[in-house]
Amino acid sequence: MEVKNYLKIEVYLPPENYHNQAGVMELVDMLDLGSSAARRGGSTPFTRTSNLASEILSEAFLCLKAILFNILTALFLSFMKKKIKDYVIGILTALVGKPLVFLWPSRVKKLSEQGMTLVMNNNLNVIEKLMRNEILRKAEENGEVDKLQELHSNYWRNQGQDFFKNTDNRFETIFMPDYSFIFDLLAEHKDLKDFDTLVEIGTGNGSVLNYLASKFGHLKKLVGIDLSEVQTNLNNEKYKTEPRLDFVFSDGFDWVKKNGRSNTIFVTSGGVLEYFTETRLQSFLNKVNSLGKIIFVAIEPNGIDHDFRENPNSQSYGHERSFSHNYQKLFKASGFDIWHYSKKEYSYNAHLMCFIGARN
Repeated sequence: MEVKNYLKIEVYLPPENYHNQAGVMELVDMLDLGSSAARRGGSTPFTRTSNLASEILSEAFLCLKAILFNILTALFLSFMKKKIKDYVIGILTALVGKPLVFLWPSRVKKLSEQGMTLVMNNNLNVIEKLMRNEILRKAEENGEVDKLQELHSNYWRNQGQDFFKNTDNRFETIFMPDYSFIFDLLAEHKDLKDFDTLVEIGTGNGSVLNYLASKFGHLKKLVGIDLSEVQTNLNNEKYKTEPRLDFVFSDGFDWVKKNGRSNTIFVTSGGVLEYFTETRLQSFLNKVNSLGKIIFVAIEPNGIDHDFRENPNSQSYGHERSFSHNYQKLFKASGFDIWHYSKKEYSYNAHLMCFIGARN
């Protein structure tokens, strides 16, 4: 392997210092830095060191190129694999799912009533998955946002407990390391003790609400609202020794209309408002703002390709066809001020997570 010497070392002595040259050379010789050898025409430690450095840099550069090539290749193959998979599913949905949706209305009705936001533990067979894809695709294509919202609501009402059971570790693996920081920021509010109630909409298995009860000891009451009656009953049994916790089976908006009041902190964690249409979400935020003194903490996903500069309004996204909302715009339109906004991207997801803190 030919290695060129890219390192060149020169010693320059200005004319007025020529009388010091002999002393410098003597010092260099004493340190074995190679001046005498260079004068004899041999190799020096300087040249040997520079050649070695060039070899090391060359090898490091080659290794870096190989690593980058492997990374880019893996990313490309992963991207192509997903593209091919999406393409094949699209073809099968058109060839199989679409005709079956037309020919099998009773099955369409059953799937719709059960809800079809997520497919977990193979609770649908291949035929039903293709029909699900077509039902969601058609609703999205026709702009039937109310129908999409109804399908999502049916899913969380009828199958929510299955999702929470299969994702029981999300609190430890996702919420605490990735989401909890925003509640540290909330704790810094000087008037926080003026708020005596916290309401979590879409409370799931209650882990977040229980955590917030321990973090904010001054709160007198914490209410967890969920569409799943089964999960609500499980939560009330699990936390029956926690007198401040109250779990309620209800639609969040309906509960706020009947029970909402001032000096309340509202929370959503990990994806709840994404199942509201834009119109309903705006109405919900208007109602919350009208209650009086309110703080809102929302942890909600946005579609990775949702550019608010091009489309400032809501749009459906992803496999679920849930809604990517422009939360800052919607909160401000309802009269809230934004005290925090940030986002985190995840390479393995088609969405990013947004963290919104608002108050009126």
